Amino acid sequence: IETIIKNADRCARITKDLLTYSRQSPPRKEMTPVNILIDDAVNAVTHHINSRDIKINKELRADLTDIYIDPLQISQALNNILRNAVQSIDNSGSITIETLLSGDMVEIVITDTGCGIDEDIRGRIFDPFFTTKAVGEGTGLGLAISYGIIQNHGGEITVESKKGYGSIFRVRLPMGENNG
Repeated sequence: IETIIKNADRCARITKDLLTYSRQSPPRKEMTPVNILIDDAVNAVTHHINSRDIKINKELRADLTDIYIDPLQISQALNNILRNAVQSIDNSGSITIETLLSGDMVEIVITDTGCGIDEDIRGRIFDPFFTTKAVGEGTGLGLAISYGIIQNHGGEITVESKKGYGSIFRVRLPMGENNG
């Protein structure tokens, strides 16, 4: 029964990801507190940590104002990035989430001490259905969905990584109501 439930959940997640990717619905934006959204995303991925020794550190600016985004879509993008960060760490490591202000943009920086990404595949990680995970472990849609969501908000997502040293994902989102 446990295996059936696990596989049913996996199928439901894959179906949801496929529908999200294929629809790419326009964002329903509202003024949203980014730090609370990040707290919620961190809480959502903590169950993926299981018994591993992974520390999640938050360095969130207290003076960060609300920004005009679709909270459900941005939450999904952050969850996908954080889930990948957790999966990139074998037994122990850390993930740091930091918020910065850069002109009229909010920057969310997610740094992990995971396995890193080979330079020869780094340019493909946002491609739909591209994955380095074993069959049954991932669909290759998470980062593609995140990329589309951030783009639809008038933002950008970039990655810096070195194999064996972890990765840094930077999500930049415009603060004003005229974004995207």
